[in-house]
Amino acid sequence: MAAVTYGAGALNMVNAVAAAYAEKSPVVVLSGGPGKGESASGLLLHDQAKTLDSQARMFEEITCAQARLDDAVRASAEIARVLDACLAHSRPMYLEIPRDMGDCLFTAMDMEHATLVAPGYYATMGYGAPAGLGLQASTGRRSLILVGDGAFQMTGWELGNCRRYGWDPIVPVFNNASWEMLRTFQPESGFNDLDEWDFATLARGLGGDGMRVRTRRELRDALARAVAIRGRFQLIEIMIPRGVLSPTLERSVAGVKRLTARVGLETSGAKDARESARSG
Repeated sequence: MAAVTYGAGALNMVNAVAAAYAEKSPVVVLSGGPGKGESASGLLLHDQAKTLDSQARMFEEITCAQARLDDAVRASAEIARVLDACLAHSRPMYLEIPRDMGDCLFTAMDMEHATLVAPGYYATMGYGAPAGLGLQASTGRRSLILVGDGAFQMTGWELGNCRRYGWDPIVPVFNNASWEMLRTFQPESGFNDLDEWDFATLARGLGGDGMRVRTRRELRDALARAVAIRGRFQLIEIMIPRGVLSPTLERSVAGVKRLTARVGLETSGAKDARESARSG
């Protein structure tokens, strides 16, 4: 599986995917894509070829099935269609995900309709804090920013701008002193263990209030207090043990591992068939 950006990332994959097509290797190519608004604007995008659709047309020539996920209702069926073709023909497939669809494509499957701003599920880190501030800046609505401790280390310091602009988001930080999402895919890596940062104490230096909680009752009380206080951001540091995964992450990891195993078996089988044909 190759997950790449629109333009530079995908175009750099063309030779490799063409070779995979010739060798009958079932490669899954996931590419970002321009959003609907960008497509209608007529403006050029970074690393765009002749037109916004040029990239997709290139991959039509070197993959057995393609889909652009611009319809949330049909997205799951389209994903199933191209994956089935990839496995049936043992050749590469191409999925292009417009960024205004990719933002919530995976999380939306497990959530009721609500105002939600999110990255593709477990696909990026550090998105939450700046996105939540942007939401309050553009709409005036107070935001609830859910973020893990690893991602907060990357961009959580943007909360220091809240006092300057009058923003007051509520920020639950789930602190397990760990890159837990990375651990699920690469458990042997020592860098997954992080030190325990005291984010609740650090909040005051950034111009907000911080609370650390360890139980559901403490979390309930902290949320009630945070909702009642306006004018300063409210950070709630939620301490959780290492190794605890959400049901959604467990399903995501299991799905990726199943797909990787199936593609690996198909690739191995195709390789054995080619070697047998050459020796015969």
